Amino acid sequence: MSVAEANSGQAEYWSTGIGGQGWVAFQEGMDRQLAPFGDAVISAATVLPGESILDVGCGCGATTLSLAALTGTTGRVLGVDISESMTEVARTRLATAGHLHASATVADAQVVDLSSLGGPFDVVVSRFGVMFFADPVVAFANLRAHTRTGGRLAFVCWQGPKLNRLFSDFGREFAKLFPDAPAPDPLAPGPMAFADPDRVRSLLTDAGWTAIEVTECVRPMQLFGTANFEEAFEASLLIGGASRLLAGADAATVTAIHDAVRRVLTSQWTPDGAVVDGVC
Repeated sequence: MSVAEANSGQAEYWSTGIGGQGWVAFQEGMDRQLAPFGDAVISAATVLPGESILDVGCGCGATTLSLAALTGTTGRVLGVDISESMTEVARTRLATAGHLHASATVADAQVVDLSSLGGPFDVVVSRFGVMFFADPVVAFANLRAHTRTGGRLAFVCWQGPKLNRLFSDFGREFAKLFPDAPAPDPLAPGPMAFADPDRVRSLLTDAGWTAIEVTECVRPMQLFGTANFEEAFEASLLIGGASRLLAGADAATVTAIHDAVRRVLTSQWTPDGAVVDGVC
């Protein structure tokens, strides 16, 4: 499969497919769930007033909004995402907030000519947006080519599923329902693609980045950003592995998946909702 074909598949999934639909429907809750990690990566980026910032995989715009507040009106923030539906939400939120120095556009950061979008940039930031590149070295090289000398790259990505109950609890239940399903490729574009810190260092080095630091980031998170069980249940059917399994499933399989999701959420439930550590 070519890079273009792989990227078009990601674009479809996150724009008109179940991936984008779920995130748009539960944008506020997902912002609450992932806020600790957005805060952590923005802190690591040490954004200064007046800087030009690129937000890769900006999604519905939570990090773009935070970056716009930090860099101020003397700076500039551009959010890029492969999802048309999520980027439209980001645009609306930026306009509502009155951030005239910030914008969001649909673009594939792996291949787009970022000079045409206002590059070079002082800082490149990403909250869980860089693990989906079809060719990570090409993508990070493209970002490096459009970052000023002395500029910075900061991103947060998941460690492995065994360390993250967000993935492993659901994964175990679904494996019982689909025992013959092939094991996923751990290096394929997706949430777990950068779980190995040595691989991350190697990819960045090959792409021309230097002074690379990899730091563990562990934060508690409220899954789907809600303490309402039924809201969390509904969100879990539209975001993540369950949504893919439900596509085209027969009635009996749908019921079995619903029951599995309820078991997982029940096992994770606290007075504050399903609260687990995110290990990144």
